[in-house]
Amino acid sequence: MLSLQAHEHRRFSKATLRRPPQPWTTPPRVLVCVPCKGVDLELEENLRHVLAQSYSNFQVRFVVEDSADPAYPLIRRLISETKIPCELVIAGKCTDSGQKVHNLLRVTSELPPEIDALVFFDSDARPPLDAVERFVDRICRGKLQVATGYRWFVPKRPTWANLTLASINAAVASLLNNQGRNLLWGGGWAVTRDVFDKIALADAWRGTLSDDLVASSVIRNAGIKLAFEPGCMSATALDVNWRGAISFLRRQLIIGRCYAPRWWWTTLPWMILQPTVLVGGIVLAAWLAWRGESYWFAPPIASLSLYAMACLRARWRQDAWCKQVEASQVALDSAARFDYWAAPWTCLFAATVMLASLVGRAISWRGIRYHIGAAGRITLLGRVPSNQELAELLHVQASQSSHERAMQRQRLAAKANAQVSEPIPHEAAHSADQSTATKRAA
Repeated sequence: MLSLQAHEHRRFSKATLRRPPQPWTTPPRVLVCVPCKGVDLELEENLRHVLAQSYSNFQVRFVVEDSADPAYPLIRRLISETKIPCELVIAGKCTDSGQKVHNLLRVTSELPPEIDALVFFDSDARPPLDAVERFVDRICRGKLQVATGYRWFVPKRPTWANLTLASINAAVASLLNNQGRNLLWGGGWAVTRDVFDKIALADAWRGTLSDDLVASSVIRNAGIKLAFEPGCMSATALDVNWRGAISFLRRQLIIGRCYAPRWWWTTLPWMILQPTVLVGGIVLAAWLAWRGESYWFAPPIASLSLYAMACLRARWRQDAWCKQVEASQVALDSAARFDYWAAPWTCLFAATVMLASLVGRAISWRGIRYHIGAAGRITLLGRVPSNQELAELLHVQASQSSHERAMQRQRLAAKANAQVSEPIPHEAAHSADQSTATKRAA
């Protein structure tokens, strides 16, 4: 089933990419919303791609938490350099929703009446230059009024942590289809104004953490299918260590368990079965051979068959996207070579992290710690300092400690000098002279 899905994904993606969007006589007016928090990898290049879209009738609203956000001065500079109508919205700190959801509620709270469609991009993804054009062509001309793209991780360094996460992400990307049964990806999606108002998405968002899975649920409950637009596959720079890879994947899976439980519990058995068959077949064969059983070769045949299908799926998805995504070809080729053969490892890693996501509802995301409660309602647990803020805090503490040590040394030195230079009292000097005289007489 997965192999058929991967083949159909490749066929549909290649066929769609060969067809350019049709020109408009009167293009619909589009509002592009870009929530930002912190400085992502290649942030400036990503935002420049948003502003350089080939579509002719759009405006952009950037939104940040406050003016102290590190992305704020960069966005201000880019707005001053472009001719595209832009706004920079200050959303303020979240209180009862995730910060991204809070930003989206603020940026969509007062929509201009002339807006016909909304497009959403994340600041850590680089959309193709015709992404808005393809989104509008799909939702305003096609039968489906909501469309999603997806991310394609591009490792900055060919480390195992980066390559493993890129391979897992590529496998998820190949599940997107043209049947309308997709989960929405919040980093790049579009909806017509009519549908956005009809489903009251803002009301569903309020008090939650996941913008995309909540939107997926609301759209599905409204009986609306969600299209996949291959022309909106976005390159996303990736550079993590093992701790970062585990944290990212576990956070995504916990959010999935809380906001899309049916999908999560359906995926869990398959996630466990794959590495069990791939790795367990070899272990079982060795045990059977040690016992002298004549059928010891049966388990590895099953393992090798499953491995061959996994390699074939990797070949198909890489064939669809390795040459299409706008990124360093060296990095894409490196990730593709890893993806071709690494199925046993990536399946085992993904299954282990998925089992770890069985417990716990607290996550850290973009410097804020949340607890996801019943019905997806969240509680803010506090703010986590970023690496830069933590480094600055440690530097200040170290400077204060150095200053205090220097002051203490100065106080001790001054006290010692005072003791040395203090004059001897007259009575003490007279007693000392008498003692010296007595010693001489003796």
